[in-house]
Amino acid sequence: MLPFLKKKSDADRAPLVPSWHPNFRNFEKLPDIKVVRTAFFVNGAAVFIALAVLLYFGKQEWELRSLNAQKDEAERQIVAKKPGSERAVVLYKKFQVEEAKVNEVDTFVKSRLPRPN
Repeated sequence: MLPFLKKKSDADRAPLVPSWHPNFRNFEKLPDIKVVRTAFFVNGAAVFIALAVLLYFGKQEWELRSLNAQKDEAERQIVAKKPGSERAVVLYKKFQVEEAKVNEVDTFVKSRLPRPN
């Protein structure tokens, strides 16, 4: 096709008036002006989550350790008091036997015996 019949694109219609100053900036070489990077917040959140999980499981382990210590102390007290408890059970059984005898005698004494005429 002939060049004069081609329709010009919109990019070719850019204003021919130059900017009031030239832009010589090389954006690849310019320093980054962003004060706090997004990666800082992402890393901060990840560290916070990791510390929270670590503290949670640490607290759970501490409570488990405390419960185990209490259980061991209770078992130690049970072992220490077992001989006395066994003696008390034996004495109570002897007491029950003697109580049955006393109750039998008491019942006999309180019952009215037939009087001879």
